[in-house]
Amino acid sequence: MLIGRRRTGPAWQIERLSPLLYALSRELRAGATVHAAVDAVAQDAAVAGPEFVELARRVAAGAPVIDQLDRWATQLDHPDAELVRAVLALGVTTGSALAATLDRAAGRLADRYELQREIRTLGAPARASALVLTVAPVGFLALLASVDDRIIDTILTHPVAGGCVLAGLVMNILGWLWMRHLAAGVEA
Repeated sequence: MLIGRRRTGPAWQIERLSPLLYALSRELRAGATVHAAVDAVAQDAAVAGPEFVELARRVAAGAPVIDQLDRWATQLDHPDAELVRAVLALGVTTGSALAATLDRAAGRLADRYELQREIRTLGAPARASALVLTVAPVGFLALLASVDDRIIDTILTHPVAGGCVLAGLVMNILGWLWMRHLAAGVEA
């Protein structure tokens, strides 16, 4: 990831859930109702995210909070969003003390996201190796061909040489796909 690059997209929205839960918990501990906590947290769009801000706007306009939580979780389309929806819906319907549950859920989500980032970081050398091992043979062939024109003539005129280069390219691509598969398996 480039320094200073702003992260967006589904993964970033899901990683926003832990700070969102902590913010909701803070509001509830300060004595706010669930509706008031949702409204207060939505004031900080950096924490809440656009989907949650829209949820708060609809709830403030009179829409049932449970329906809006369902809609919000469906928009994010992630099991963690469904967990957050379930916890908040339980608090709304039962009126139970929700702050401690939100804190525990936020802690678990934060731990999970940190572990996922660490796994991605540890997999970076494998992905870099896959790229180097794939590009290096093709680059070396291009370098040799630029130095000596007879290499291209040999590859094109001798079936064995052409077959060897083709077989090498096929194995190179298969190796690259296999290394991607192995690295992806670790990150999943």
